[in-house]
Amino acid sequence: MVGFEDLRSFMDALEKEGELKKVEKEVDPKYEIAAVLDELDKKGGPAVLFKNVKGYKTSVVGNICGTRKRIGKALGVEYDKVTFKYMEALEKPVPYRVVGSGPVKENVFNSGFDVLELLPVLTHSEGDVGPYVTMGVLIYRDPETKAKGASIQRIQVKGNNRLVVFPATRPLIDYVGNAEKMDVPMEVAITVGYEPAFLLAACAEVPVGFDKLTLVGSLKGKELNVVKCETLDLEVPTNCEFVLEGELLPKVREDEGPVGEAWGYYTTSKSPVINIKTITCRENPIYQATTFTSMETYNLIAIPLEAALFKAIQRHVPTVKNVHIDSTWFHAFISIEKKREGDSRTALLIALESPFIKHAVVVDEDVDIYSLRDVWWAIDTRFQGDKDLLVVSGMPSMNIDPSCGELTAKVGVDATKTLAEQEKFRRIKVARKVKLEEYLS
Repeated sequence: MVGFEDLRSFMDALEKEGELKKVEKEVDPKYEIAAVLDELDKKGGPAVLFKNVKGYKTSVVGNICGTRKRIGKALGVEYDKVTFKYMEALEKPVPYRVVGSGPVKENVFNSGFDVLELLPVLTHSEGDVGPYVTMGVLIYRDPETKAKGASIQRIQVKGNNRLVVFPATRPLIDYVGNAEKMDVPMEVAITVGYEPAFLLAACAEVPVGFDKLTLVGSLKGKELNVVKCETLDLEVPTNCEFVLEGELLPKVREDEGPVGEAWGYYTTSKSPVINIKTITCRENPIYQATTFTSMETYNLIAIPLEAALFKAIQRHVPTVKNVHIDSTWFHAFISIEKKREGDSRTALLIALESPFIKHAVVVDEDVDIYSLRDVWWAIDTRFQGDKDLLVVSGMPSMNIDPSCGELTAKVGVDATKTLAEQEKFRRIKVARKVKLEEYLS
């Protein structure tokens, strides 16, 4: 399977299947678009293209990665095989190809621009200080080692050409530190508007120095075309919608936030400043956005985490079948074929070692870990709290969890069958498979 060329071709495919809807009425990028996206997210709705954005000629698209089904379509697999496709891609990176130009160079703005005049950046929650770029992939280079990096970070737009970025993940944290140690600016390109393969690659858990752009080709099934930036020694995808080229200033911090973040609470920080020098974009560009608390946000973070957890568990429980991070980053559902009574507890302990996982449930392979109903059924009928509950105290906590201090308690639930009583736990099985379209008009 060869993946989609760009965001636009993926949107066309979604529209043909009823997975993308268009909004013709005028919508406001301050609060209103985010409110619509939030309602769509709650209902598991389609991707949506806002064609008439107040004050802009640019359209806004959101909820592209809102379901595993849509992500699976982008990767050419079913929803429950996305994590395995991702793990396969990690093992077989595909070098990208540098070309002379591309659609993202169709318009070039070198001076006299205001970011907020060109990009309809959304303001999301009622307590937010202002507009935030939420689907911008930062591409950067360590000024000391010259190693490349890419990641999605939250970016506050302060106006004119000034942005503030919260560096939440490595290696960006380390690269910023190296730039400040050397007292030199760090080149940064912020790309906006691409299909799921590029977004997933940016969220990958990989060793420092690994070029994440090589994952895009392995996820898509064809090499990625990239082009040199106008003012930076960095390459960006030729088919993205926008590129903001700039420099992250050393030892300069400004107030960032308050902003409602992915865990559902407001946060603030003192964060580095980026000065944008040049903006390039496609003709009639499409601005891509998401809300902080959406399934789209969780999916992009969960899938790389699932891959890492699966590999960690597999080293000790070879019969692990699948791992799913549900709804928020804190919950892991693990499917295993239990060969020994200790397998389920081993899987739980390994999962709970992850700083992201606060609660883990292990089930047998006959339970659908993508169905909360099925997981709860397993807990209701195969779990006893006095012997199958694991509580681990004094574990390092995530600073995004307001219920704990420096340390947290983690919980594991063993909802697997006992090996000695397999027959007692044999599930009811429907006698025939049918196609509903043959019965319902």
